[in-house]
Amino acid sequence: MEDATLTTQAALLYPATPDLTFDELLTEINTFLTRRGEQALERSEMSSQHFVLFSNPRLHVSIALHATPLGARGLDQALAAAVTRAKGEDFDRLAADSPAHLRIAVGDGPHPMPIERPDAVQVRTKLRLLQEVLRLVT
Repeated sequence: MEDATLTTQAALLYPATPDLTFDELLTEINTFLTRRGEQALERSEMSSQHFVLFSNPRLHVSIALHATPLGARGLDQALAAAVTRAKGEDFDRLAADSPAHLRIAVGDGPHPMPIERPDAVQVRTKLRLLQEVLRLVT
């Protein structure tokens, strides 16, 4: 697959807003990245109690905690897959019944809305990083 600017995303449903320590997450993420020869991330000043942006000039990770249900539209892309529809689950209800959710995004460049198009980081790198962040928050 050709490398292209791409943001990979995930949403997790929770029975209550998870209690995450962003500084500990950053330490773990940086350990993961530096073992693979990637530059460590820094915590952005844009971060708050419920949102964090970790970034370096090439790559960013954002994590947003929401004390609200995800809502059906939050699953639109995932539910577009035929295999998902074939499972016969009521995903709209599942999303509506989960009172909290977390969104994670991994993308190119230092932040989600760059002024200039950033150089593409290997898709494999972004997917592996997303997988690692998912492992850390579950």
